[in-house]
Amino acid sequence: MQSSKPWFETWFNHPLYLQVYAHRDDSDARKLLDLVLPATGLKPGDRVLDLACGAGRHALELAAAGFEVTGVDLAGNLLAVAEEEAARRRLSVSWIREDMRYFRIQPPFSGIFSLFTSFGYFDEDRENFSVLKTVADHLVPGGVLVFDYLNPEWLTSQLIAEDEKMAGAARIHQKRRIEDGKVKKQVRISHPELGNLEFEESVKLYPPGQFRSVLPRFGFLIEQEWGSYDGAPVSDSSPRYLILARRTE
Repeated sequence: MQSSKPWFETWFNHPLYLQVYAHRDDSDARKLLDLVLPATGLKPGDRVLDLACGAGRHALELAAAGFEVTGVDLAGNLLAVAEEEAARRRLSVSWIREDMRYFRIQPPFSGIFSLFTSFGYFDEDRENFSVLKTVADHLVPGGVLVFDYLNPEWLTSQLIAEDEKMAGAARIHQKRRIEDGKVKKQVRISHPELGNLEFEESVKLYPPGQFRSVLPRFGFLIEQEWGSYDGAPVSDSSPRYLILARRTE
């Protein structure tokens, strides 16, 4: 039976989600933060937010670096994993279950991080870009947004239409396509205990130029861009689109 809930509410909350994305590990998180943090001007002790924090990879690295960290996510299962890992590492993070469009937290933050393509999940442009307005409302004047998104040009040229892999006891079959301005991924899982499962991810594609146009409307000035976690410049052949933007109003 098809769930009536949006895909991100069911899939991100499923216990097998982290197995599918096990290749995204703590070293990957550190690499990204090592690249962007020096450019932010943020200092240990500053109050920062990891928006759509998932299982807390980046939030925990930020806490280890000495920041006062809040992690927000809609997936209760992932937040439980994050809380357990924070306790294991003896790190202090405030975990809050909220929708990225509607969260309300005070006082405002010195920095907000939106990482690992935590954007474009909603059908309407106004919903997706409302997230940027909510982010702006939660930053102090001069506060920074670090935004990590896919690069549609690279993705379209490098799209792997179909693959299969094992993750523990689960056999994972993935099919990808570009459709209706979105990248869609069908994930079929065969598990000896959980049976056969199917999920579909859907992320709306926005080119870098659209963010360059939209962010100033919410009071942001883009200070720096990168095209990969290695710091490559943004181009059609770069896999990511990373932004450092500062709230000017």
